[in-house]
Amino acid sequence: MIVAADSPSNEVFLTIVIPAWDLDGALDECLASVDLDPEPCRVVVVDNASARPLRLGPRVQVVRTARRRTLAAARNLGLERVETELVCFLDGDDVLIPPALESLVDTMRGDPGLVLAAGSSLLWDPERDVVARSFVPPRRAFLYSRYRRWLAARQTIDRVIPTHGAVVQRTAALRAVGGFPDTAYGENWLLGVSLALAGGISLDSRPMKFYRVGPSHNRLSRRRDRDFRQGLRVRREMRETLRRDACSGRLLRLTSYWIAPLHLYLAARARWSRPRAERILDAEGSGIRRASYETLATVKQRTREMQPR
Repeated sequence: MIVAADSPSNEVFLTIVIPAWDLDGALDECLASVDLDPEPCRVVVVDNASARPLRLGPRVQVVRTARRRTLAAARNLGLERVETELVCFLDGDDVLIPPALESLVDTMRGDPGLVLAAGSSLLWDPERDVVARSFVPPRRAFLYSRYRRWLAARQTIDRVIPTHGAVVQRTAALRAVGGFPDTAYGENWLLGVSLALAGGISLDSRPMKFYRVGPSHNRLSRRRDRDFRQGLRVRREMRETLRRDACSGRLLRLTSYWIAPLHLYLAARARWSRPRAERILDAEGSGIRRASYETLATVKQRTREMQPR
């Protein structure tokens, strides 16, 4: 439920930050899915140098950039406007599955030691009308999410901890680790290592978001994953994070040296493989189930209702 920007701060615990540019109706559906969730929240949309400036309703605060920034920098610009205890970062074409925000906020309120609570996602190809369970977080992660150092080590190998989408973070903890690393590739991956070392992580297996996959996403994923040098760079930065963080411990610091050859192999493999989301949808994708269909239909109906008359 989107509330006005001037609502009393003691009534709102959560701010949604959405970087967006040139998304047309997908952003409207994202905002509609947020508005359907019963958790009251403020919304900050970072207009990342859209070709046409975004014009949204009066309840949405819009921050415009003069030039196109990295996704991480756009998120951090939105983070500067956050005044609430909790924050959530969405991509502009994500669709939440209510009551995702309410569930995640309740989890964070129930455990002050948590820095992040995340739900699972469904990969969604709207052109083929198929969905499949996302690979982040992987199923095995639910078993060891209580063990911070092991989770941090696992995050350096594969993307285990979601940091955007159906994810609620503690604002102070995110600022303490410096926000999203301003890099063109791997910003979510790298941030997950820092947050795992900073405090508790809660992973929920329930699907709480549709992650839209289509031709534009496939092209972007392929371009980012196949940049071999950037792949090596972000993996090196993760190893350096393990070495310098005071919470790592001796074993993790030693591990950071042992996994360097593995990182070289993983960067090379990513260079030549298809995007994982695309492969999973091709192998495991199935038709939209009734619950998913009803959620998307409700979001589309709410989108129409929110359009200015």
